[in-house]
Amino acid sequence: MGKAERELIQNLEERFRRMTVLLYDTSVPPRVLEEEVLPFIGEDIVFTDPWQRGEGRENYRRGAAGFHCMFSFDFDIFQLNVQLEEGHTGGRAIVDGVMNLRQFSWLYTYPLRTILVYDFSLVGSTAGEAQARGPRA
Repeated sequence: MGKAERELIQNLEERFRRMTVLLYDTSVPPRVLEEEVLPFIGEDIVFTDPWQRGEGRENYRRGAAGFHCMFSFDFDIFQLNVQLEEGHTGGRAIVDGVMNLRQFSWLYTYPLRTILVYDFSLVGSTAGEAQARGPRA
């Protein structure tokens, strides 16, 4: 692995760490999501969890804003890994951690073990210039 590829992976790991904190810490205002997360969300995004599935950037935007208004969560990241596809046109980030439900934090915090998978595309002509544009599906 060359220096440019290592730097790209390190930058992507930092980006996905920041995105995860912004998306799963409900103290983050929706305005911050609009500014720091939405520019990197593809039009064809698909969000899936055991209870719901949503497609499209606008649905994702509304769902994230609603999530931040309805619940009280934060996220502890234990592991984060980025794997690039051959040719560096995209890849996958996996985040392993715990979402802490704090609806009744005065009484208890409910930890939810969570593994997030972000499939992403990259734009740019070289590994040194590439930037994430995704998650994909």
